[in-house]
Amino acid sequence: MLLVCISDLHGSLRGIERINFSPDLLIVTGDITNFGREKEAESILKQLLKITDKILTVPGNCDYPEVSKVLDELGINLWCRGKIIDKTGFFGVGGSNPTPFSTPLEYSEKEIEACLNEGFTKVEEAESKVLVSHPPPYNTNVDRVSSGLHVGSRAIREFIEKTQPSLVLCGHIHEARGIDKIKDTIIVNPGPLHRGYAKVEIKREIKVELFE
Repeated sequence: MLLVCISDLHGSLRGIERINFSPDLLIVTGDITNFGREKEAESILKQLLKITDKILTVPGNCDYPEVSKVLDELGINLWCRGKIIDKTGFFGVGGSNPTPFSTPLEYSEKEIEACLNEGFTKVEEAESKVLVSHPPPYNTNVDRVSSGLHVGSRAIREFIEKTQPSLVLCGHIHEARGIDKIKDTIIVNPGPLHRGYAKVEIKREIKVELFE
């Protein structure tokens, strides 16, 4: 299975033209809009659906709750849900752990934990599991802000250590674009779309490349 992962569009598809091939699945890890609501989300998603109708996504902390309703209507929302495709289970968590900025979609670590567990129950039988998350796990190379502080979710970190999904696709921290591992779990933050995307090949092993 060939995946493309993009994140943090913030209402703009600048950079999407770099993806000049058709993946089996397009993963969008949140912040589809820039503090937008239904109309902005619908506009962005309609353009993405022209590229491929095989999309899975979660809302980010800069997406108002109404955005999730649009994702529900399109059948592409993984927030607290799970879906098995070709023996690979995809499940997700949206929004973010608390930030200093009081953004529209923030949740306590307990709420994030509950959402993770709810989605995971839908994919437990899958051969491989992919967590699609807006916030990255705490204390990794992909959750460090420019000051050096780690700001990721502790609940996500603990969940990964406990369940060991094959792959985590996240976003949220623009300056922390990169790839890391927690035990055997590969963690990928493709950075904001205008900076590039991640190409992921899922076979017996998982191969990840970041492109600008």
